[in-house]
Amino acid sequence: REEAGYQCQLRRDLQIGGDNSVAEAQKLAKQRELEEAEHAKRKAAKRAEAAKRAADEEAAFKKKLAEEEAEAQRRAADPEYAAKAMAREEAALLKRMEDEKREIEAAFQAGEAAGMEQESARSKQQEAAKASLELLEKEKLQREKRRVAEAKVAAAEEKAKLAQQKAKTAQKSQAASNAKVPDVSTRGV
Repeated sequence: REEAGYQCQLRRDLQIGGDNSVAEAQKLAKQRELEEAEHAKRKAAKRAEAAKRAADEEAAFKKKLAEEEAEAQRRAADPEYAAKAMAREEAALLKRMEDEKREIEAAFQAGEAAGMEQESARSKQQEAAKASLELLEKEKLQREKRRVAEAKVAAAEEKAKLAQQKAKTAQKSQAASNAKVPDVSTRGV
C-alpha cells in the first residue's frame, strides 16, 4: 500500500493535457502503432532469417548425404576405387593422429620446460636467500669484532687515564714532598 499523499505519475509520453490534447493523443497513438509495426517487421525478418538458415542447413545435410550415398555406391561397384579410398582415409586418419601426437608432445615439452624453469627460479631464489643469510652473518661477525675492538680500545684508554692520574698523583706528592722545607733542627747538624 502507498503512504498517505502518494501520487502516481505517468510517464511523460503518456500524459495528455493542454489545449491540443486530442491531437497529442492521436499523435502518440500513431507513434505507438508505428513502433509496434516496426517491431513486428523486425520479428518477421528474424523468423525469415532463421527459416532460411534452417533450410540452408537442411540442404547442406541432404547434399552431404547424397554425396556419401554416391561414394558408397561407387565403392560397391569398383573394388579398386574402394581400396584407394580406404587407403586415402587411412592416410588421412594417420596424418591426423600424428598431428595430434605432435601437438601433445609439444604441450608436454612446454610443460616440462616450464617446470624446469620454475625449478631453476626456485633454486636461484634459494641460493640468493643463502647468500643473503651468509652476508648478514658476516656483517654480524664484523659488528661483533668492531664492538670487541672498541671495548679493548676503551679499556686501554681507561688504563692509560688511570696510569696518567696515578703518575700525576705521584708527581704531585713528589712535588709536595720536595716543596717541604726540612726542619731547622735537622738541617746541617
